[in-house]
Amino acid sequence: MVDSVPRNQSPAAATAGAPRSTRGGRRPGAGRPPAYTEPLVRKTVTLPRSYIPHLEREGNGNLSEGIRFLVEQARTPGGGYWFRLNPADPAYSLPPRPRAADAPPEPTGQTKGRRPR
Repeated sequence: MVDSVPRNQSPAAATAGAPRSTRGGRRPGAGRPPAYTEPLVRKTVTLPRSYIPHLEREGNGNLSEGIRFLVEQARTPGGGYWFRLNPADPAYSLPPRPRAADAPPEPTGQTKGRRPR
C-alpha cells in the first residue's frame, strides 16, 4: 500500500485543499445545556472534613452543588432568604443593613493568636 501523504507533510496539511466534511465537529445546539444562566467561577474553599459528606449528600454526590444549594436556602435572622434569586420577589427581601452609626464598633488592636492582614 502506498501512502498518499509525503513524509515531510502532515495529514492535516495534505487535506487542507480538500472539501470539508459535514460529519463530526461542533454543531449549534449540540451538547448538554448549562445548568446555570450565569457563568460559574472556580474558587478554592477550605472546609472541615466533617462537612464534606453532608454537603455531598445535599448535592446528590456533587460537593459544589451541595454548597450552592445551602447558599440558596440560607435564611437571615428575620426569616428572609440571604441570597436573593429574584430581587423583585418580596419573599427574597433582605433586612436593611446597619448604618455605620448603628453598627457595633470595630475591634482595635491585635487579637491573641491572629496575625494582622
